Amino acid sequence: MTDTINMTQGLAGSFVGRSALSAIDTLNDALDVKTPTALTKDLNRLKENHDRIFAELKEQPPISEIVSQAVATGESLLNGPNASTLTAAVTFNDIHIGSIVEAAYEKQARATIVKHLPALFKTWAKPVAEAWEAITKAKHELPGVSLRDREAPAGLTPTQFKTWAPGHAAVKTLDVVLDHAGKLYALTPIGAPVQHRKGLILAPLTLEQLQQLSEQRHTPDARNRYIRRLEDIEGIQISLADPDEFKNRLNALKDQRSARAHTLAEQEKEARRRDTATPFNDSAQRALAQLNQ
Repeated sequence: MTDTINMTQGLAGSFVGRSALSAIDTLNDALDVKTPTALTKDLNRLKENHDRIFAELKEQPPISEIVSQAVATGESLLNGPNASTLTAAVTFNDIHIGSIVEAAYEKQARATIVKHLPALFKTWAKPVAEAWEAITKAKHELPGVSLRDREAPAGLTPTQFKTWAPGHAAVKTLDVVLDHAGKLYALTPIGAPVQHRKGLILAPLTLEQLQQLSEQRHTPDARNRYIRRLEDIEGIQISLADPDEFKNRLNALKDQRSARAHTLAEQEKEARRRDTATPFNDSAQRALAQLNQ
């Protein structure tokens, strides 16, 4: 497994540590790529800064030790040589500085990952496209053969299996992308995609295509996951969407819904007109139209 999480062990219990960094490592492993060097460098720098701050805090003597020294020597707690150290120690203790540092560290890590999301998705785009090519080739050469059914190879020749195996692996790879890429969208204002929109991660699907996927959700292969048979939808163009492109695909769906609603409204209006049409009404409407011209 890659080491993105190991670079930021201070985040192990945070949202970033559990979700975003884990998603990056999982996707890197599935797509056989490495974390971009620039992201690795920035995360390492944050970790070093985080560790340095805590090292400085640990070097400070405890309040009890400072007070004990003052009692033993008679030095002033307000104006003595340790006054500033005591003030800092008391302040840090009162405001729970450790928690504040951890929260700031997580905030900076999230911002760092978001800054590098375009590069990450660009790195993953090529292996995603290659996986789709393997699926397309297997579907073309082995029509009717499931790429998910592990029993399928039993009926294949050795030559056919050499085509089926990469297609099967590619289907599983794209499943991983669908399961984990959305966790990175969650770091942006877009938010994590709802289950019935996850297919947009891999393709600019139409409302009709999403409906086809919805009808598959209870098939045995689907394991009750909404997007599990994307490869069965004809005519789609697979391309991994970064957060900005995912937003564009959501907006395209909104436009489709608006157009559909407008069409339905016009059809209902026309149906009502036909239901109430009489020779008199028709002639009156034509006359009114002529007056309005």
